[in-house]
Amino acid sequence: GEEAPESSPLPDISFEEQLDPFRRLLMVRAWREDRTMLAASSYIGASLGQKYLQDVPLKLDEVISETSATCPIVFLLSPGSDPTAAIDAHVRKLKKRVLRISMGQGQEIQARKYISQALADGSWVLLQNCHLGLGFLSELQVQLTTIAAAAEEESKGVEVTPAQGEEGEKGGDGK
Repeated sequence: GEEAPESSPLPDISFEEQLDPFRRLLMVRAWREDRTMLAASSYIGASLGQKYLQDVPLKLDEVISETSATCPIVFLLSPGSDPTAAIDAHVRKLKKRVLRISMGQGQEIQARKYISQALADGSWVLLQNCHLGLGFLSELQVQLTTIAAAAEEESKGVEVTPAQGEEGEKGGDGK
């Protein structure tokens, strides 16, 4: 077997010459699904440039500065990447607690408890394997949107009214 079949020339040279990088990616996907990520990397490098293939170190402090209690941070992980250690270190620095739960198999009930607890005491909730609880994530989105809207209304609810008697000190016509 070849070491990099996704970049090997196709047996029919005339067909090989007709393939642009995207169609080559599609061919690899059809024939060797296990090599699709490597072929996708080749396609991205050829189409967009190598800079889009370079790992960018996570700057968790910057990410956290752009979020709030009602705006969760979502990490889409790839093999070999796991931000858990960085999250743990940051949370320790803030002197907070992390409540972890791996979604799936009825864990929604415990996740709801953790989220309620976090809303009450400021701890963090780390939901892992969220692809196993997509229905729950929709529910969570509605809950966070409702909480954010209520907080926004509460901040707008400050009303300044004249002290008693101030209205009458001006003339009846407001002058």
